[in-house]
Amino acid sequence: MRGAWLFLFAVFALAPLAAADMPLPAGATLIFNETQIYTKRLAPLVCQEMDIDVTVWREMNTYNITTTDRFGKKVVKNYSTFKVTIKNNGNVSLKNILLKERLPGAVAQRPDELMNFTVPPSGFEQGSVVVTWLFDNVDPGEEKEASYTVEKELDKQVLNEFEAPQVVVLQQGAASATPLAVEEEPETENNLIPIAIGALIIAVGGALFYFIRKAQSSA
Repeated sequence: MRGAWLFLFAVFALAPLAAADMPLPAGATLIFNETQIYTKRLAPLVCQEMDIDVTVWREMNTYNITTTDRFGKKVVKNYSTFKVTIKNNGNVSLKNILLKERLPGAVAQRPDELMNFTVPPSGFEQGSVVVTWLFDNVDPGEEKEASYTVEKELDKQVLNEFEAPQVVVLQQGAASATPLAVEEEPETENNLIPIAIGALIIAVGGALFYFIRKAQSSA
């Protein structure tokens, strides 16, 4: 557990944003746009003095796209896109940040319902739709984001069904996070073994020499 820090977040605000905050596909008509902002609420589970301050927010766009099929009939398809953004508010770089997003059943019940990932997920938890993204490095003031889309017209109330995102910081980007070289001191008991073996060889050799000389004298 050492070297990993887990943060949970509480809802800070829920307010409409301008449509320009998250771009829409070509030909799409925006139905609504909402966002949730999460701020750190709990201290790290591992008690170690460090400077970690992150903010996570989730933005939702629901829109439709009207196309024409091969028979000339208009077809309207509805989509909902979710974007999760994490920002490093601290003054040190954060390495290997895991961002976990648990999706409500109304959004998706299977991973194959999700499409158009802007950042490929690093994995899904078995038995539930929990998407995990791994960001190698987030510098001070930097933002990282990942988005996904479902082919559903979802009401903004679905945001209330989401859990707060989980953020796990696996490594702090300070110099102290670099493993230090350790000088191994020679172990005394291991150094005595060659000496003991040498003494034993000398003793056995001396005994053999004594008995051989004694046998020759008797002959």
